[in-house]
Amino acid sequence: MYRIIFFITVFISVCGCSANPQLPEIPDPKNISDNYNQLLGTWEIEFNSDLLEATIIPNRELSAHYNVLSLIPTPILTINSFDPITKILDVDVSISNPFAMSAYDIRGVLFTDNFGHTLIDPDGLTDLFDPPVGDDINPFMAYGKNNPNREFPAFYTESQNYKVYIPADGPVNYMIEGSWPGNCPEPYSMENFIQTPGLTNSVGSQSHLDVDILDWQNNVDSVSINAFEITNELESQFTQMSAESWGIDLTNNTGLAAGDYSCLISSTSSDSASLAQYKYVTVNVAEDSGKAKWSFLVYLHESNLGQFALQDINEMEVVGSIDGEMNVIVLWDKEDNPNDIILKIAKDPNGNHPNIISPTVDDFGEVIPPGGLDMADGVTVERFLRWAIREYPADHYALDFWDHGDGPFSLVPERGFVKSVCQGLQMWEIRDACQAVLNENPGLDRLDFIGFDACLMAWLETGYCLRNVTYAGLGSEMLEPGNGWHYTPFLQNMHDNIQTYTCNELCTDIVNSYLDSAYNGDTLSSWRSDYLVDNVIPALNDFSTQLISAVGTNRSAIRTCYNQADDWGDSCRDVEIKDLGYFAQRISGASSLPTSLRNSATSLINSIDGAMIHHDHNGGGSGCSADETGWQIWFPDDYNAVWWSSYRSDYVRLEFTDTLWEEWLGIFDS
Repeated sequence: MYRIIFFITVFISVCGCSANPQLPEIPDPKNISDNYNQLLGTWEIEFNSDLLEATIIPNRELSAHYNVLSLIPTPILTINSFDPITKILDVDVSISNPFAMSAYDIRGVLFTDNFGHTLIDPDGLTDLFDPPVGDDINPFMAYGKNNPNREFPAFYTESQNYKVYIPADGPVNYMIEGSWPGNCPEPYSMENFIQTPGLTNSVGSQSHLDVDILDWQNNVDSVSINAFEITNELESQFTQMSAESWGIDLTNNTGLAAGDYSCLISSTSSDSASLAQYKYVTVNVAEDSGKAKWSFLVYLHESNLGQFALQDINEMEVVGSIDGEMNVIVLWDKEDNPNDIILKIAKDPNGNHPNIISPTVDDFGEVIPPGGLDMADGVTVERFLRWAIREYPADHYALDFWDHGDGPFSLVPERGFVKSVCQGLQMWEIRDACQAVLNENPGLDRLDFIGFDACLMAWLETGYCLRNVTYAGLGSEMLEPGNGWHYTPFLQNMHDNIQTYTCNELCTDIVNSYLDSAYNGDTLSSWRSDYLVDNVIPALNDFSTQLISAVGTNRSAIRTCYNQADDWGDSCRDVEIKDLGYFAQRISGASSLPTSLRNSATSLINSIDGAMIHHDHNGGGSGCSADETGWQIWFPDDYNAVWWSSYRSDYVRLEFTDTLWEEWLGIFDS
């Protein structure tokens, strides 16, 4: 691997009455084995803040004493604005590759200095160069980000926008570097930083952080964060969550005051030697509200599952609530019994005992009307959630829907699209009810968790519909056994670690405890809404576009992949259900299909993997359960205008028509 270094040293000075400052020394690159470093050109650029003009003067004093102008063209600067109040220069920098060969991972590095020049919102920071002044790591903007493999082809030109803080007169040292003949050995990008709520100014409070680390060789070996003010540790290590995603539970060990804090994440790979990729992220420390840490709310529609409802409430009573810290609240609609009640779960001194000992809570008719509960009505969800948030305020809220659940199904002669839980409660009704309550509670953007202790609810359509009302979702791709989740283990973990317990821990604990006690072949998936929106949906849209483009001449090969993807209908009542990731795996592995389609399938697989907090199937399962990747999707294989019209109306209400998947279905089915 050789690395060509395009040293374009650009000096930007704010002109007034001051004379040109002395040029700083050009820094030397780090000594990296197999790197070939060549100085190709330097320029001095004077910026006139009054005229918004830049004068570019070639500097011919090169150690090699040859005419650099014949090797690399002068960068083109387009000055958009300069704010004399904020001292922010907005400039587009266009660079060209004059050579008949490609370079990769081109980065425009702006060196820090003693003047305080700063690149605002860079793509990342690198320690490849160590200038004699300023910091050891320096910010950059990346070029070719939208090109495959970030290639900067022969004779290619691209512009990137820079916003540079220029506090005073003084040179800014700028350099272009790239890799040849292949990609860089170190991680090339950090993306999708997410912080869950929970970190406050109280000692011991905790948030979960997630970040994606992109590396061409897929051998990232270390990711850490310097959040010393918060943790009192120089470095805190992340744990790898999936192929690209890394996570950490960050704890406030110092009692740091509420506010936003800039923290530095670094990452290395086994190929990058001492080189690292860096990025500053903002970590929020919230004001401790003095509320409970968690309120776990159960929306329990007994239906014909009465014995299992009693079992699960008994499991909850093994742990109970903690006054002021942990509330477990159950809205219980009893089967064929008008005496619907609300329970605040108390700890049973006899453990898992068949008698229910938890006290009932009087809602004074606010939640339970005189005629009893209608759990299939979104108004009931709204009333319960509004009441529970007011009566049991907490830093974190989990909402668990307990009952039968179903997804799309196509039993002849009836055919349509139905997605519901609790005997007809639709996803859009849950979404609208939650959104109405969230709108009434400033500062509460989303619930931490919405889960379904019910069958067949792990659909991408489910996650997308609820994306704006919950940070995390959870459901099963398969049928659940009657006793559903195993409540004691995860509530016990919440109880024992209440000050630091995170949403990611809740999701992981529910999945693990369920599969430990479930039957062979059962599945459970938990996912992150932000990642779904930012990564999975764009990847799905690209995948859909590539399928549409390829199907004309590749229909048979795509149909083969469709048939190879397991029919979940064997146990899920619907042969038109496919695990989305597993179908993408079949496409990715089909060598006869176009490369662009296969690459888009791989990107979709990686995005699904990154979105999953935790998913698994019980050991011993076979068929579709063993092939699960976390989400099902509606995937009919024939077209009928009558049922399609009905089906589409529900897709509209789920908002899944925002995606391009529907367009692909129309072409595939026709």
